[in-house]
Amino acid sequence: MFFKKVAAFVIIFCGSILPQQIHFCQSVNAAGKPIDSRNNWELKKGAPVCILFDYAKPINSSMVYMFVDRMMNGNYEAYDSKAISADKNKTWISYSYSFTESGKYDVYFINNSGERLAQNKITIKVSDTPPVENPAVKKEDDRKILTTDIIFCDNVVSNKPINVKESVSLKAGGTITVYIRSQETFNTNKLIVHIYKKTSSVIEDLVQTKKFKAQTNWRNIFFKYKFDSPGEYKFSVYDELENIIKSATFIVTQ
Repeated sequence: MFFKKVAAFVIIFCGSILPQQIHFCQSVNAAGKPIDSRNNWELKKGAPVCILFDYAKPINSSMVYMFVDRMMNGNYEAYDSKAISADKNKTWISYSYSFTESGKYDVYFINNSGERLAQNKITIKVSDTPPVENPAVKKEDDRKILTTDIIFCDNVVSNKPINVKESVSLKAGGTITVYIRSQETFNTNKLIVHIYKKTSSVIEDLVQTKKFKAQTNWRNIFFKYKFDSPGEYKFSVYDELENIIKSATFIVTQ
């Protein structure tokens, strides 16, 4: 009788396990896999944790919502929330989040219908001294912070932007040159540019993703982009590991 109850519990429990997962990691590789994933982190104040939501299938949504609850007096209480733009064709989302206070946190993602997609807990210890690094982890994400500019202009000649702009009108053609320029080498074999359109004060829709082959010793790259509707747009540039390099906004008028 006891065995039957245990077996029934295992079947029910296993049946409730979803393929969706949340990882708290150092970074994410190009395949969307976590690097140094763990649920206990000691961080220097202000240092971020990469939160990876692995949906295991195409997300099929331009927006998901991340909620962070903090343990307070024995209960998890609302602490923070983020609206995160998503690529509908990707199966994962990564978000760099900074915990400023020590404690236990419950992190979960929901969709536009209010359905909870995945959930996981993390314990944070915030320290004023640098944390001890895990020597067993291969540092795929070792990279210096780049001093990078995104410049919008008519053209680029001899690595110099021509006629820098803060906006463009559709009547004038709605085309702009996006010039990405760094003081250091990019140190990546691919640059990824996510282009978002602002739809409200907190929500941005992913309009398009562009990927460019690069060489590790490159310091700049530029491309033409044509807008088809007015609004406020954001261009976010990432390296091949989806580490953010730089973001900039641009206005398109009628």
